[in-house]
Amino acid sequence: MLNDPINIRPIAVSDLESIVRIYNQAIDEGQKTADTIPVSLVNRLDWYNQLQQTKLPALVAEIDDHVVGYAYSAPYRFGRPAVSKTIEISFYVDQNCHRKGIATKLLSRLMDDCMEASFHNLLAILIESNTASKALLEKFGFSEWGRLPKVVEFGIQKLDHLYYGKSLTGNL
Repeated sequence: MLNDPINIRPIAVSDLESIVRIYNQAIDEGQKTADTIPVSLVNRLDWYNQLQQTKLPALVAEIDDHVVGYAYSAPYRFGRPAVSKTIEISFYVDQNCHRKGIATKLLSRLMDDCMEASFHNLLAILIESNTASKALLEKFGFSEWGRLPKVVEFGIQKLDHLYYGKSLTGNL
């Protein structure tokens, strides 16, 4: 699309400050991640280094050279060859930039990159109350593949952990 203000590119170490800010927004917002304590730049540096070692798809979205979202893939059940073609995906968008198509562009590109890397299945693990992420995943053909009842605890509130999946090979 010409004149599209959203630029999608691979994650770089220089993006970590923005990534920390965006992820901590999700923690502060509540029920968007199972993390409840803000992460640090040092923590995300370790995360970034692990991402670089896996060489799996990891992207940021920029508007006017400012990182406004990111998406990445991670091994599912690392070290188990029988599930090595299944990958977990995650995505986060700056709370001031929701509903601008950023997550849609990130997820679309991440899925393309995962297909190009010959993965067969994508999984997204989310909290049942995260209706925006559920809607986005369903828009891309994901469906609920599993549910862990009442395992996510926010104080006295207990919520389900959902496993949303999509086959990239059409073999389901």
